[in-house]
Amino acid sequence: MAVLAARTSVGKSALACWIAVAAALAGKRVLYASREMTVAALTERIASVQSRVAVRSHEGQCGLSGDDRRALVVAFEAIKSWGLHLRDDLRTIDDVRAEAGALKPDLVIVDHVGIFDSGLGKKATLYEAATSNANACRDLAFGSGAAVLCLSQINRVGGAEDAPRLDHLKGTGALEEDARVVILLHREEEISPTAQRLKLNLAKNTSGSLRTLTLKADMARCQFEEESAVRPEDCNR
Repeated sequence: MAVLAARTSVGKSALACWIAVAAALAGKRVLYASREMTVAALTERIASVQSRVAVRSHEGQCGLSGDDRRALVVAFEAIKSWGLHLRDDLRTIDDVRAEAGALKPDLVIVDHVGIFDSGLGKKATLYEAATSNANACRDLAFGSGAAVLCLSQINRVGGAEDAPRLDHLKGTGALEEDARVVILLHREEEISPTAQRLKLNLAKNTSGSLRTLTLKADMARCQFEEESAVRPEDCNR
């Protein structure tokens, strides 16, 4: 089980789509369960990753160029042949587990863990619901044999410019405890209206070393490129 956490609109879903495409292109079966985006919106983003055509370039007045249209057609056709399963109708982690049991995926992406129904009822506190979902994702990873990537929000601690820490994971400390890997994503600098520089902090890694990467992100096309990699001792954490 791994956790990818960031504040709202930093790019964790875009990065998750990029990861899903990379896994699918490597021949892996992927289940992407979202409570934030519809299947249509997810498919559009994934087609953008594959085609490198801006997700929203067809909106507004200018529309798509002929080359862009052709690239998207090729991308949509390619996606049909992948072992990529997108769902927006799974309400609980138990629903995700049942679907994973049928599909036998190599990777399950849960987007995002905080808004899936815990099944505990309306009397459950936020902490109880979040802890239940975190534990259910851990059990999903153990029970299915798949890698499970849980997306999570960050608590509103400090200013938007402050880098998140492990204790900022929203709702419960169980996410930090249950995960073998925790990745914290932070917007460092806006390069243009559609591009930004992100700091990716591998803040927990039970099987290896910690490190921080700097990514250049083209959000319109859901493209990510590594700029540099540094060890924790070389940066302010």
